[in-house]
Amino acid sequence: GKAFTRKTSRICIPAESSGCPRNGLTRSERLSRGRLRESASRRKARDALAMALLVRKGFHEEDFANLHPGGKLGKRLMRADQLMHTAKQLPCVTHNTPMRDVIYEMSSKGLGMTCVADNDRHLLGLITDGDLRRHMGDSQTFLEKIAADIMTKKPITIPPTMLVVQALKVMEDHKITSVVVVKDENTIKGVLHLHDLWRTELF
Repeated sequence: GKAFTRKTSRICIPAESSGCPRNGLTRSERLSRGRLRESASRRKARDALAMALLVRKGFHEEDFANLHPGGKLGKRLMRADQLMHTAKQLPCVTHNTPMRDVIYEMSSKGLGMTCVADNDRHLLGLITDGDLRRHMGDSQTFLEKIAADIMTKKPITIPPTMLVVQALKVMEDHKITSVVVVKDENTIKGVLHLHDLWRTELF
């Protein structure tokens, strides 16, 4: 026959005793119990071999996460754009929005913040509950202000493809409870809130 020219690798998984005494059991019963008692080490070795073959064929963690989104690995590999608030759930006002409307937008969306954008949805700033409290001291003129007067410019942002575990670290590092998700030219795509991450049971 033809000789093999490609090198091959072998992983040997030693056979183990089932640890199942006869005790008057039939051969079929002994085989059944033996399979149930198969050691964890053998199962792990077989799983590792299967994963090695899948990776060799181009199947990676991200593919597994897409097939099993509810599993622990799937949750850890979720992206920001899979959890973020978008469309009608996304709090957003323009830079010249009156303060009454800013407060209404924040209250109705329930995220404790709102994005401030231009007419092309480019992010200009951010207003949080904390910003409102800090400016309410001047109660006589507070409601005469517009969004641009109290917004925080250049807020922390993340890309849509960032993993939620990385987004969590960003929020922890900057001590914030929400982060704006932006794409090309700082275009607003959504908002990711700390409560969204709690629901994934990541921590």
